[in-house]
Amino acid sequence: MFEPAEILTAIWDAVPSELIYLLIAIFAGLAFLKLLLPRRSAVRSKFDFRNVQDQHKAIESHPLTVKPLINKECFDHVFAHVENKLQAYGARYRLFAEVSVGAFLTTKNPKHLKDVYGAYGSKRVDMLIVDSHQMPVVVIEYHGTGHFQGNSRERDAVKRAAFANAGLPLLEVFPNTGYQELSNMIDQVLRDHEDHGTTAIAS
Repeated sequence: MFEPAEILTAIWDAVPSELIYLLIAIFAGLAFLKLLLPRRSAVRSKFDFRNVQDQHKAIESHPLTVKPLINKECFDHVFAHVENKLQAYGARYRLFAEVSVGAFLTTKNPKHLKDVYGAYGSKRVDMLIVDSHQMPVVVIEYHGTGHFQGNSRERDAVKRAAFANAGLPLLEVFPNTGYQELSNMIDQVLRDHEDHGTTAIAS
């Protein structure tokens, strides 16, 4: 009767050492890749959201409710002030909240949209000012308490790059940004827009 150790030794002797080292390297590489790849949530939905019928089943499976569009801190510190500020400009500008970047950013050549949309399309901005022709004039992002979590800095960098590429001004507001400073920034961007008829990058 062969002992397990004897069997393993026989296998080891029979297999070329180069193949063994290659297998060890492959398994080590796979283990390393597993560490690099983002972990998927252990909890998965029982519904296949690619299927329209499953989408209906999912919606009907739990009661839904409404929630505030923007949090109170952002509304009090920025949105309400910007809304009041724009009243001085009459009907020339409108303010929107929680807008999908894919709704107002595209490629100059429609054929190229599929190449880049996935990088920015699902991201959102806190606020967007548009002119009377519904053209975006300036994006306003509020970096309030609790904003810098997870990969927020990386997401912010992607949005900055996208807006810079499109020539769309971006105003980044912080908790210590005063109303007068915010008002001056908005005046400057709107003045540039009216003077040049373009979306010049705000400094």
